[in-house]
Amino acid sequence: MKMKFHGPLGEVTGSCYELTDSALGLHVLVDYGMKQGVADAQDWNNAFRPCDPRTLDFVLLTHAHLDHCGLIPLLYKHGFTGKVICTRETAELAEINLMGACKHSALYNRNHVAAIEWEEPPSPVLDFPHKLHRGVTVIFRRTAHILGATSLQIEWGSADDRKQLTFSGDIGNNTRGNEFQSLLRHRIDPPEPITERSYVVMESTYGGQKVSAMQKNFDVRMSSLKKSVEHTVLDKKGCMIIPCFAIERTQSVLFDLHYLFATNPELRDVPVLFDARMAGEVNSVYARSLRRTEEIDGECRPMWLSEQLHRRMGLDPNSPDDTKLLGELLAATFDPAFEMPIAAADHPSDTIKNWKRIWRPTSSINGLSSDVRGPSIVITGSGMCDGGPIVNYFSELLIDKRNTVLLTGYCGPKTNGGKLLWISNQTINQRKKHHITLTWTNSTINVPLASIRADIAKINGYSGHADHDGLLNWFFGWKNSRHYTAGKTVFLTHGNDDRRAALAEAIRQKASAVDAGQSWSAQDLDVQCPERTDGCYDLENGAWVTESKRLKKSSLTESAGEVRLRA
Repeated sequence: MKMKFHGPLGEVTGSCYELTDSALGLHVLVDYGMKQGVADAQDWNNAFRPCDPRTLDFVLLTHAHLDHCGLIPLLYKHGFTGKVICTRETAELAEINLMGACKHSALYNRNHVAAIEWEEPPSPVLDFPHKLHRGVTVIFRRTAHILGATSLQIEWGSADDRKQLTFSGDIGNNTRGNEFQSLLRHRIDPPEPITERSYVVMESTYGGQKVSAMQKNFDVRMSSLKKSVEHTVLDKKGCMIIPCFAIERTQSVLFDLHYLFATNPELRDVPVLFDARMAGEVNSVYARSLRRTEEIDGECRPMWLSEQLHRRMGLDPNSPDDTKLLGELLAATFDPAFEMPIAAADHPSDTIKNWKRIWRPTSSINGLSSDVRGPSIVITGSGMCDGGPIVNYFSELLIDKRNTVLLTGYCGPKTNGGKLLWISNQTINQRKKHHITLTWTNSTINVPLASIRADIAKINGYSGHADHDGLLNWFFGWKNSRHYTAGKTVFLTHGNDDRRAALAEAIRQKASAVDAGQSWSAQDLDVQCPERTDGCYDLENGAWVTESKRLKKSSLTESAGEVRLRA
């Protein structure tokens, strides 16, 4: 089997890898994502075609962000007839994301998105081998990045000559024992390899960048959110605008606000408005999927929802009634038509007794609600503040010092969110000296930085990417009082070159530090940062080779008949 790295190499978007095996008649893509936020993104997205889609057998998808799935409709546009294999939640979220992308790109249309054939492995989906092809299996493992996100472990070869290739996908932060992001269960890190010929393709987004333990603490995040809300809506009597990414960030912020209101009754009458159409569609997927369970080792466990959430809310994880109530509470968070069950009033948990749906939907298309001119909270789309309803709010609310923009994640320096962060610690007089203006595509509205009087703040603890230490902990496992590595050869991708270099050096150093007494030697660990000129990597022989001719579509009826995956 050979592997071609199409991206992202030295960048953080545009995920795509190609696997071919002429002996098996196998041709697969792992992810096929857009480039985003870089100068050549549009040209690359318009031109990048890794192969003739008609030769592909199927696509494996790690998760639903556009930098991993955004170009998949092009495959169907140009003749692909196979399936995209992923978790059900990834399929549902990706379809919402791709339908939204149609509005901003001429690459494909809604019909091409509708043509995608999504397929999930049979239950149990996670941490269980599923046959893909003759002699080829895949194991999906939760990464705690967003709902449905997984790593992929592919195995092939004879019983005495097995090979193993793991794609990390995007690695999240929740770990066993510290599920500080409320709506995500802990990630499942890779086990010890079963073979010497074991490979890992690993993301390195935050290689070399560490965050404090305080940013991985639920109570610290809630305290910070409480202070921000109180400062704006109670002290300044203003509106707090919270721009959020549609997938994961919106749902996490909504849940945290509900928890905050339930545990701080003085906030219960503050109007909370929700103006984010796409995020509303995503909410429905979360409300349904967070109640999903799988039977593992004879026990019924949640697939995606944090088990620690039960403890925080005073729910009994072993009580069927409490588990059902938790599901209803999550639905109440997102479903305006939901009525709280009477049983909640008699629940022993004060949090549950005080829990209620706090938001109501609104639209700024025809003007802002009168509520936003007084103490209020608005959750809206566009985490980097570059489009959507945020334009309407900013044009009116940024000039008022009573208001606050609360940013919940990374904003590129050239985005409107990045520009706001740049002036966040500046005085009014300092802001007045700027000549930069916030602008939006297809809008005549603009907001000079010099006119902004609102507070600009940021809250930590929502990042979907593991930091430097988190990446190392994912790669270096611990079993039977000794360390092991997820693979003997690791290719670092999905990170700027300085991030990749920092992580590569850290992996080598840690391997040397823990070498003594292990069943492997640090000298045998191969850490690579592939370049675009490297060509194909021969996974059978562990060497780079020049790219071979493209594989033609297999007509093997035997292998087609062995595909056991189902929706």
